[in-house]
Amino acid sequence: MQIFAFPNRQVIQLSGADAEKLLQRLITQDLKKLEDQPALYACLFTPQGRYYFDFIIFKDQNTGHLMIDTTRANDLIARLELYIMRADVTLTLRDDLTPLGSFDGGDFKDPRHADLGYRLYEAPADSETIPLNTWEQRRISLGVFDGEQDAELERSNADELHINYLNGIDWKKGCYIGQELTARMRYRGSGKKHLYIIEGDDLPENGDKIGNSGLMRSKCANIGLALLKDDEIDELPYKIKQIGQVE
Repeated sequence: MQIFAFPNRQVIQLSGADAEKLLQRLITQDLKKLEDQPALYACLFTPQGRYYFDFIIFKDQNTGHLMIDTTRANDLIARLELYIMRADVTLTLRDDLTPLGSFDGGDFKDPRHADLGYRLYEAPADSETIPLNTWEQRRISLGVFDGEQDAELERSNADELHINYLNGIDWKKGCYIGQELTARMRYRGSGKKHLYIIEGDDLPENGDKIGNSGLMRSKCANIGLALLKDDEIDELPYKIKQIGQVE
């Protein structure tokens, strides 16, 4: 089996009688779905509906504890601790678990996109580690943003990042942090900038300006993701593909 490691991801364990209740009222997804599926993709927004954290949630099959596969793990622990107060919740950084990926199989499919492969947290004995670039190119070609590269902390929103397309928001769940502004932007369709898949030779470097007001985010070889103003995409000398939406 070929596997690849995610160097900036760690796993946080949430345990305690109130762990699920705490997370349920904060995040964009409905944890009840874990009764019927192995993993969820979810976000924690700011009260203004801006991007703060995104992560994959699954349950430890042996203990029932909630596990969060995330970047900026220590920052997320600090943020969650603000909401614990007297609740029975313990947050533990699981240094014994290493987030890995594979296109060949694993513990569960990546919940963001059916073609993004599998997640696993222990390398099989017969596995071969391959460069992460293989996965990066697949990620970008599917229009899946990476929080560290493609989002602007406390500024990006769910609409421009296409988080709904990635199964990251349950619109029927009810309240979560930033829910009102996130829903308003969705139903009004008021966003003027969005991430696009961009292809071409000599793409700009990450962070470089594109056109009048666009910005290159991440790239791998001749494909990348760029934040572009919707009414300017026809003016750019690249092949540009709109990222699909799932309702």
